[in-house]
Amino acid sequence: MNAEHPGGFRANIDILICFGYAKHSWKRFLPPAEKNDADARNSERCPSFASSTDIRTSCATLSQHASLSLRPFTCEVIEVTEMRWKLLSVSLLLSLLSSPLSSACYFCLIDKNLTDTLCTGYKLPESSVQSYDECFNSVRRVFLEDRSVAAAGRVGRGYEEQLKKILNRLIAEVISVTRGVVSTVNRYTYLLTTAADQFKSEAWKLPRASGCIPPCGYQKSGAVYNCVTCKYDGCGFPLDCPIVERTVHEKNRTALECSVDFEIPRDAQFNWNYVKEVKTNSLNLFKVVTSGSDRWFTILRTRRSQQGTYMCEIFDQEKSIVRLFFFLRVISKNQIVEAELQELFDSSLHSDWEGAEAEAEAEAATEATSLSRLTSAIDFLLTPGNLSQDVFIYITVCVSALLLLPLLCTGIVYWWATKT
Repeated sequence: MNAEHPGGFRANIDILICFGYAKHSWKRFLPPAEKNDADARNSERCPSFASSTDIRTSCATLSQHASLSLRPFTCEVIEVTEMRWKLLSVSLLLSLLSSPLSSACYFCLIDKNLTDTLCTGYKLPESSVQSYDECFNSVRRVFLEDRSVAAAGRVGRGYEEQLKKILNRLIAEVISVTRGVVSTVNRYTYLLTTAADQFKSEAWKLPRASGCIPPCGYQKSGAVYNCVTCKYDGCGFPLDCPIVERTVHEKNRTALECSVDFEIPRDAQFNWNYVKEVKTNSLNLFKVVTSGSDRWFTILRTRRSQQGTYMCEIFDQEKSIVRLFFFLRVISKNQIVEAELQELFDSSLHSDWEGAEAEAEAEAATEATSLSRLTSAIDFLLTPGNLSQDVFIYITVCVSALLLLPLLCTGIVYWWATKT
């Protein structure tokens, strides 16, 4: 079957179409003249399936070696009605759209012309029949189920073209090796695995993305190529940055800079917007103040009425990439004086309180020291063995003398007073 129809999988579709012509499932609705024309077209399109024997033989082969989605549609199904013929056509379309390559990393990078010729020499080991379905399954196992292939393809922006060149060159080498040679499943798997390993080795040498810098903005430099979805995976940050508060004094110069940590285009445009008094990031409240290539917004003499939220929006070719918000709080001169007086009062009160606490702590420490010394002396005197008997007598005499001295002085004063 495939020797007469080298188109492979397309030949299978032609066979089914020939079956539809041969069984006249739709010709019964045509006038006699058009039926003859249909027979002529059938002979031209399907010259090798003119007899029912050829049709039966080809149908049996198709039922055995066609893709899984086509096997239920055998000759018996084709013979039934026009509605089942339409269902067959729908099944064919779905089979093509749901090809294993439709979601593989291979599909994003490979050239279509190479895909058409990759599985030409792929033969089933049992019957040596060409099978695109099994070939595609081999490609899927090697390039899709192996996640390291997709990981190697996550290169930085602009390098996906080099990925395509690498993979197309490797698949072309596989085609050159298998062209004109009947290759088994194991040989195809070995060649595809070798190509995948070489692809990973060369792909990892390409530059990676520079990384995403939080917390906001559309960052081209941080995006990585996803060879499964054929698109770039962005950083996933919102365009709106958190609101930054700035406090300035009235009549002073104020400068706001619209800058981010990630790289932006040199020809980027900066739009400054403003909403009075309130602190917000609601875009519908802002009004445009200025637009151009200057990233600075300057207020020479800041007034109290200029308090509010300022938004800087950066554009890259009319596409917004980030929005920065600044809430400007303006303090008047009176507020500054009041704040300074309050600060002075608080510091004075705090220092007085600290002085009183220090004095109280010093007095308490002195009293504690005196009491400690007296207690130590008493303990020394009362402890047996610390004083000899003679010393104890001397101390007793001295203490007694000290106690009698006031009485003696009092007696002398009384005597002198009564005598005069």
